[in-house]
Amino acid sequence: MQISPLIFSSNTKYRLGRHALFWSGWILYYTALTILGYQGKFPLSKSFFPSLAEVIISTPMDMVFCYSIIYFLFPRFLFRGKYIRMVLLWILFSCLFVVVFILYSVNVLPLLQQFFGMPKPGMSKNYVWIFFYLFSQINMEFGLAAAIKLGKMWFIKSEELLLLQKKQVTFAGEKNNIALQPFFLMNALDAVDHFSKSNPAIVSGMMKKIKKLLLYHNYYQHQARVQLSDELNLLQEYIELEKAGAETPFFTNIKISGEAGSKKIAPSIILPLVEYCFRQMASLDLAEKHICFEIQIENDTICIAIEWNKPGDTSALMTSNSSFLQTISKRLKILYPGSHSFTALIKPEQFLVKLSIDFDYAAA
Repeated sequence: MQISPLIFSSNTKYRLGRHALFWSGWILYYTALTILGYQGKFPLSKSFFPSLAEVIISTPMDMVFCYSIIYFLFPRFLFRGKYIRMVLLWILFSCLFVVVFILYSVNVLPLLQQFFGMPKPGMSKNYVWIFFYLFSQINMEFGLAAAIKLGKMWFIKSEELLLLQKKQVTFAGEKNNIALQPFFLMNALDAVDHFSKSNPAIVSGMMKKIKKLLLYHNYYQHQARVQLSDELNLLQEYIELEKAGAETPFFTNIKISGEAGSKKIAPSIILPLVEYCFRQMASLDLAEKHICFEIQIENDTICIAIEWNKPGDTSALMTSNSSFLQTISKRLKILYPGSHSFTALIKPEQFLVKLSIDFDYAAA
């Protein structure tokens, strides 16, 4: 299915474009309604510009109300299951904005009408009716914006669910070793080429790390098992390489508990998995990027959890390359049948990949 970047991309250009399109349509809609209110009293040539100016001046208030609900209340309360607080704060915000709109109608709108030579608008004395009328109007626009927002998120989550289901591939056939190519090294070399022109001072250290990664990969990729301690040391080297080569800084948190000892693991599992996570994070348009690695080694089990942040309303569907996860899944089912767990979880603002391997069960 073709996914339109104007609707789903988190890129700033597309986000501004779709918001501008929505509010432009909103202004035209309410301008037309205001003009119809003058029908029979004033010609279109006299009522058009006052109606347009009235809607344009009041639209920023509509925008503040909608965005305060969608980008403040939704992530902090609705998406976290705090429904009672969400409803109470929504009512509070609605009442505050009703007051703001009344003040606008009393103090600003008459001056605007006077400027265009229009009669001063009358104000009903039925304040209860005015309150509920404005309450319904601002929540009509909020309801429309929320329906678009939640509908888009529902579609994204549905597509992500289908994507994850497709990655749970079952395989039959004889046992063979599926090797992963070192795409992360190719990406690192691209970064070296870029920084050799913009920041040559860091290239020397990057080349040393690339050389170490390449030698290790070429020597051990066809081995049945490698030392887990070597894989973890190389993992930290690779993370440092990613940090040095990143065009925009990101925050990392690495926590390793337990002792690797003499445990061994199949090669080309941990590093490509980490590479996949970095590529996913790099494709997102975020002001701050965070990625967390937690590795626990206990008895004969290793558990690896990698979590990185993403926009709450955006999927990585458009930029993801699922070949890494598919190939890792194949290798795990062949090399550790019945002794591993491999999952990818999509949260509102995080993406989490978890892998656990029971070495004792696998060896048996």
